[in-house]
Amino acid sequence: MRYFQAYINIIKQAIDNDLKVACEELINRRSDAATQPIRDFLERATALRPTKPSSSIDQDQTSTSLSNHPFAKPADITQINQDFRAACEKETTAWITQLRIYLKDQKTISVLVAPYKTRIVGVYGAFLDLVTKEYPGEVAEGMLSPADVWSLLDRLCN
Repeated sequence: MRYFQAYINIIKQAIDNDLKVACEELINRRSDAATQPIRDFLERATALRPTKPSSSIDQDQTSTSLSNHPFAKPADITQINQDFRAACEKETTAWITQLRIYLKDQKTISVLVAPYKTRIVGVYGAFLDLVTKEYPGEVAEGMLSPADVWSLLDRLCN
C-alpha cells in the first residue's frame, strides 16, 4: 500500500509539472500575440544598439538616434502604439472568451490571466522606457502609461 501511495504522489507531481509548463506556454503564446507590434519594434531597435560601451563611441548623437531609422520615425511609434492597443484588445478578448467557454471557473481563469497581464505590462513598459528616452516630448506624451495598460487589461478581462 505504501508503494502505491508513493506511485500516486509521483504521478500527481508529474501531472502538476506538465500542467504548469502547459499553462506557462499558453500564457506566453497569448501574451506574445497581444504584444507582437511592440516586440517586433523592440527587436529591431535592440539590433541597432551599439555593442561598444557608450564612452568609446565617437559618432555624433544624431547619427545614432533611433528616430533616424526608417522604421522608427515618430509617426511609426504612434502607429506601433495604436497597433499594440488593437492587438491587445483583439487577443485578450478572444482569449478571455475561450477561457470562459472551456474553464467556467472564474478562480481558475484568474490564475491564468494574472501572469498574462503582468507579462503584457512588462513588455509595454520596455517599449515605453525606450520611447520616453528616444522621443521626448509629443511622441512620448501620447503613449499609454503602465497604469493605463493595466486598466485596459482589467476592462478586457472582466
